Amino acid sequence: MDPGKEAQELVWEVAIPLQIHLHQSDVTTLPPPPPALILGPRVGYLPLLIPLIKPHFHSALPPGVDTVWFDYKGLPLKWHIPTGVLYDLLCVEPERPLELI
Repeated sequence: MDPGKEAQELVWEVAIPLQIHLHQSDVTTLPPPPPALILGPRVGYLPLLIPLIKPHFHSALPPGVDTVWFDYKGLPLKWHIPTGVLYDLLCVEPERPLELI
């Protein structure tokens, strides 16, 4: 295999393990649902993961709630910044999985 092609594939296929919790104010069931564990592509965006996350939390959400947002330790995350850039900016020490609300 061409070394340049192999390097390109490695860059595009790298993913960050994410552990996504439902915010406690949105939980309507006891016990609260377990976190969603997802591999988020470094070159992807958080909104692209919503179709994977919503079904996981569907049964624990209040009726009619359709708003999705992400935060890291109380800091709301921008949706137009790639997941890998968010990880690099937020995690001084490597954190795996990255815990988001």
